[in-house]
Amino acid sequence: MSKRKGIQKTAKVITGGEGQRAAKGLKRSASAELDLPTKRAKTSEASLAKLAASQKSLSMFVDMPLDVLTEIFTLLSPRDLVNLSRTSLMFCRTLCHRNSNIIWKTSRIRESEDTPACPEDMSERDYTILLFTTTCTHCGANNVKEADFYLRRRLCKGCKKSCLVHVYNETMYAHMDLVPQTNRSWTRSLSSRYLWKPEIEEMSKQIKLLETNVKKGQNGARKALEDFKSSRNMIVKGIYASARELFSWQQRMMEAQKGLTQDAVRDRLKEIERRFRDLGYLEDDFPREMHKKKFMRQSAPLTDRAWQVIRQSLEPELLANKTKRLAIEFLAIQARRRDIVEKLYAQYRITLFSSQWENLPVLFNICRLEPIRHLIDADRSVTVTEADLAPCMDNLPETLSKAIEGVKERLRNHVLTRMAHGSVTQSEEFKELQLAMISFQCASCRHLVFSFNELKVHACTPPDQGVSRTIVACYRTAPIQPDTEFPYTFMFCADGVPILQKLIQAVGLDHQTATAMQMDERDFRFRCRQCMEAESGNRDDPRYSEVAYSWKTMTYHVISSHEDVMKLDKFLGFEEVPARYIPVIRRKEAQEASRIDIWNRWACTRCTKYMVGQYGTYHEDVRKHVVKVHKIKKPQIGVHMAQLPGRSSGYIGTPYNPKDAQISEINQ
Repeated sequence: MSKRKGIQKTAKVITGGEGQRAAKGLKRSASAELDLPTKRAKTSEASLAKLAASQKSLSMFVDMPLDVLTEIFTLLSPRDLVNLSRTSLMFCRTLCHRNSNIIWKTSRIRESEDTPACPEDMSERDYTILLFTTTCTHCGANNVKEADFYLRRRLCKGCKKSCLVHVYNETMYAHMDLVPQTNRSWTRSLSSRYLWKPEIEEMSKQIKLLETNVKKGQNGARKALEDFKSSRNMIVKGIYASARELFSWQQRMMEAQKGLTQDAVRDRLKEIERRFRDLGYLEDDFPREMHKKKFMRQSAPLTDRAWQVIRQSLEPELLANKTKRLAIEFLAIQARRRDIVEKLYAQYRITLFSSQWENLPVLFNICRLEPIRHLIDADRSVTVTEADLAPCMDNLPETLSKAIEGVKERLRNHVLTRMAHGSVTQSEEFKELQLAMISFQCASCRHLVFSFNELKVHACTPPDQGVSRTIVACYRTAPIQPDTEFPYTFMFCADGVPILQKLIQAVGLDHQTATAMQMDERDFRFRCRQCMEAESGNRDDPRYSEVAYSWKTMTYHVISSHEDVMKLDKFLGFEEVPARYIPVIRRKEAQEASRIDIWNRWACTRCTKYMVGQYGTYHEDVRKHVVKVHKIKKPQIGVHMAQLPGRSSGYIGTPYNPKDAQISEINQ
């Protein structure tokens, strides 16, 4: 028998599309063995040498005993057996022979012990291929995860669309009961029935041939037709019976494989995380969506090449996250160092009279003074203790005095560059920055500050830090980039000079010599004519109200609300609030002062309990503490308890209704 006839005989053993592909491959192999004339390819000595080195000889297997080959084959996995049967004609003949069924069966059982027995309508080889390969039986497409055991095929979506016929009724095709039907289409619906088009067409041809023989009156033709239909009915019933068991087995295998895949993905992720940790990254540095990336959720083992790709993709974001984490950790380190300063500062404050507290800078300011600032901002590797900061606090009076003189010098020079030189700038009040006509604006909160005493204890929340009860709370939780002194930058407010001059003259003082303290002692209240003119049409409204301002709040109001009319020199000015309205205004101011007590910090003058770590300690809490701990029945403000410098409540006026003031005057 020639090799061509041997190929044809071997191809008959292999059924379906698998057999067609195997036969084509074997024909190509046989053509090479028979040395059929083909067009000579262009080759070079280098390519021939490379080809010879890559080719492996299988001639040694020809002389091996069959029982040795069988023993070797039974140790292979089902997929390896399938691939081996497609490598050469010799292996195809050996593994496709009926005597090789034990090889396929042994390999199949070793792969999965609970595999159902091979159906009678399939060979062991075809059965193994159907169960354990993932190629489409019809077109050879890869990665077909589910087999259709009704049709005894593993079909891709494209083949299902092109070759499955939807059965709408029982009379659609003749002899439909002789071929298996399936409910597994290219959709997820399991409510419809489908036929494999090539199979029903082939069945129609066979039935037509048998019926033709019956019509011709051939002997035994009718019996052959009946026997064929009966055998086909039995085969279809057997297919249905075994298919249910096979579908259950396939579902179990897919779930098990899914679990193995998930475990493999999890192990791969752990390995990636371990390698990143070895590079110095922590779990907090990992991107939030890192595990969802496609190249991360793979079940294949992590190779060095894959690791390099993953590292190049993720490390920039990891590095950015690490930088942020280290910055946050450093803020916590700085906060702990500031806690030490706060403790030492409280011990220093308790040595002073409570009347001196109002002239002390807040903690935020103290922490920005050298050399305290240098220790707080020291590298994270440096351990800063109370012993390191104690000498700085011992020298605090000298440090404060030096810093204060430096700020005064800068501000005086700044005023002189914006203001004409004269007798005002030569006075002692100017040198100490106590003149009422000179105000400064904080570059952080934009509020006006009057006199150096107020500037020295100014505390505010920078605009990019949100709102906190005190600057201490803000400074503990957020990074702040301070400027020059205490630590804010104060600028001379030249726009406030003409307004302040008129206010000083209105209370009967000389604007060239009047100090902020003198203006506070006069304590006049003013109302804005510009606002009154704008609201003149609403004076008959019962809800009409006016706003009373102190000299400080009036200055801030004009600059912030009437800057446009000031530039046009159309500002109508202000006037003193009539005396009959003053009692009502005073009561409202007292109520407002009581309401905003939450912004103020109270402390005991006998201990440091409420000086450390307290953000907005209430007056009543401190009073109860003095009574209970220090056994003082009637605590006095300024003696047993005092207010600490804190955040300003702002520069707003006090609204009042003139009619309410008149009613109050009548009742009196």
